Amino acid sequence: MTSKQSAFVQEYMKDRNAKAAALRAGYAETTAHSKASLWVGKSRSDGPRGYGGGWDAVRAAESAAAEEAGVEVQDVIEGFLREARGQGPDTSSAARTAAWDKLAKHLGFYEVHTRQRAPFDPSAFSRDELQRIAGGESPAAVIAARGSQ
Repeated sequence: MTSKQSAFVQEYMKDRNAKAAALRAGYAETTAHSKASLWVGKSRSDGPRGYGGGWDAVRAAESAAAEEAGVEVQDVIEGFLREARGQGPDTSSAARTAAWDKLAKHLGFYEVHTRQRAPFDPSAFSRDELQRIAGGESPAAVIAARGSQ
């Protein structure tokens, strides 16, 4: 990894703004967006060959930050779910709506181009079921497993 690429990772971790991080790391205005999007895409294979190391570096930095903060994925899901259900202090309609949306995105209920696959109500799932979904099991499979029990 080049020093400019390392600088991008450090800058990206400050505010998660990929284009701004690329600019601060020294990339030109004309290429900052395209370079940054290669490294913060949804999967390692989003970019051309040779860019996987940058993607890996960003994921490693994110994992290290989460570990340092003592935050687990389940903590985030449960926090969003509490807010979505209006159980947090000083909750508002806008905060509840945003929490539902973030939960749906995190749990994979929207397709790539934000076209919704199916209606989703996290409150219809038990904590165990939400954990299974967060672990990668599809909501449809979780629902189907209810019938086989």
